[in-house]
Amino acid sequence: MAAAVGIPRVPFRSTFQLPMMSHPRWPQANGPARSLHALIPKDGRAPMYAQQQSMPKLPVPPLAETIPKYLRTLEPLGKPDQLVATRQHAAVFLASDQAQQLQRRLEARVGEEQATSWLWRWWRDWAYMGFRETIVFNVSYSFVFQRERRAEHRAAATRAARLTQAALQFRQLVVDEQLHPPAMKGRVLSMDQYQWLFNTCRVPATPNDTTRVTPTTNTDIIVIRKNRFFLVSTHDDAGRRLSTAQLQTQYERIMQLADKRGPAVGALTSAHRDVWADVRSHLVALSAKNRQSLDQIESAMFLVCLDDTRPEGLDALSRACWHGDGQNRFYDKPVQLIVFENGEAGHLGEHSMMDGTTVSHLCEWMLSNLAADHIDHGDATERPALFPRELDFDLDPTVQTAIQGATRAFDALVAQHAMHVLHHTAYGGAAIKQWKLSPDAFCQMAFQLAYYTMTGTCRPTYESASTRRFAYGRTETGRALSKEALAFCEAMTRAGTSAQDRMTALRAAVAQHVAFMAEAGENRGVDRHLLGLKLSLAPDEPVPALLSDELFEYSKTWYLSTSNISSEWYQAWGFGQVVPDGLGLAYIIQRDALVITIAGLQDHMDVPQFKKHLAAAFDQMAQLCDVAASRAKL
Repeated sequence: MAAAVGIPRVPFRSTFQLPMMSHPRWPQANGPARSLHALIPKDGRAPMYAQQQSMPKLPVPPLAETIPKYLRTLEPLGKPDQLVATRQHAAVFLASDQAQQLQRRLEARVGEEQATSWLWRWWRDWAYMGFRETIVFNVSYSFVFQRERRAEHRAAATRAARLTQAALQFRQLVVDEQLHPPAMKGRVLSMDQYQWLFNTCRVPATPNDTTRVTPTTNTDIIVIRKNRFFLVSTHDDAGRRLSTAQLQTQYERIMQLADKRGPAVGALTSAHRDVWADVRSHLVALSAKNRQSLDQIESAMFLVCLDDTRPEGLDALSRACWHGDGQNRFYDKPVQLIVFENGEAGHLGEHSMMDGTTVSHLCEWMLSNLAADHIDHGDATERPALFPRELDFDLDPTVQTAIQGATRAFDALVAQHAMHVLHHTAYGGAAIKQWKLSPDAFCQMAFQLAYYTMTGTCRPTYESASTRRFAYGRTETGRALSKEALAFCEAMTRAGTSAQDRMTALRAAVAQHVAFMAEAGENRGVDRHLLGLKLSLAPDEPVPALLSDELFEYSKTWYLSTSNISSEWYQAWGFGQVVPDGLGLAYIIQRDALVITIAGLQDHMDVPQFKKHLAAAFDQMAQLCDVAASRAKL
């Protein structure tokens, strides 16, 4: 997907969006640094992987189901001549030997990829590891935690210690395989992603990055303060986990030691992946000290970022968690807990090996158990004092120049991006359910209505649908724009349309969305199947017209990239847009509030204006539903 002149290429972050590549093949990946975890329980009593071996494999839908469904998704998008052409392409494709051959190759791959799924390695390598631009705005996502309610726990060192203690105890459940699998609609979810949660790191390489995994015997964490890296041992010499008080002492010492800023080595992880790969190789070659410091960062359980800023308000706090200053981070780590001077906190995640739901499980577990006082904070018994150890780097002019270039490029990207949070408190999921509507589908229709009233049109919209009910499942695309959604927008903006007709249109649009998302959750959407067919092409095979025509390319250009992670434990969460003139919409449906984080490029989309239109859409839809509910009581 080509970028506009002067704008960085912003192709996608894959849980939220999937653009088909123009060429059907992708460079071979270097692969992870070690083989996949077998996901076999240590003994019959370990619940975490007990059902993993019996989980259904990710299915390949039949062509006769996918292609007609795909054509229906095009109806609100295409001009009449485009639709006629694409229907002809579909008929030719379905009748061709090539279509049957590609389908057979995909079905054969189900058996060939016994360790994971037919899609898993393709998805990892094509969607993530081959991505070369900065991962900060294109791959990373963030959670803003709810404020600590107890004043005695709000000091930065105190909050960091409590969050760390909770994370350590969650990790122990993972290591001991005692974590019970979450379920969705009565079906257990695949637990494969948890093997990438701790002691892992993305490592830059050419042509594709890799993932490094370190044995869980490593119980160190890395703390970053004023760009300086400190190694903290979380267990004493006898193997006992430190108490929360001891961890707090470690953090207080770090805050005293980091009296001035260090060189922003972490900024290098925000650079173009090829640039970072070259600089990392140079850095490692410079000295054994550099090799050791990088090794300790990459192999640590997780990172804690002690920022010396005090972001106030949801907009500032969301940006601080999403990208920060570009220096007091190490963006390749999948788990970074962030604590600010004012006690606010959040999480920043690198997305390549895990989806947001997996990391959200960790974060919600931490926050809920801390609030309920279910975390073991350890005893007050005196133990030998432990001291954090600062990690040093030898930096020559080449590395120093690279750091300067990375910080300048990062600052320029930050200036280009807008991020605003709509905290709509008039109602939430409880009220929407009383109107007998799906809260998720209701929000999606509000997004459509807001975009329609702002631009006069509807455009392709992505919603992430989890497929973790299958072994090694990740996501499928929920195509949120339907002909019913477009009809609803037209009814809401057409003068003279009755409230009853508008409500009928809303219910039809919601029902269609619910149905499509249910099918997507069963891996029976359209995008992953079409991707598999395209990736199954042999090097000398032509690309079918159905998979390369004008509507095909347009229909997967996600002008609205959306994802729902609903929790009462977050103030907000966020990610970026996936095309230059698009929006990223991360939303939370709480009982009594709707929280939508809106991100976009300032020169391409008026984010504050969309926020106003979205607030108006929520108000208009609530009024419509209240009128309908009142009439139903008569």
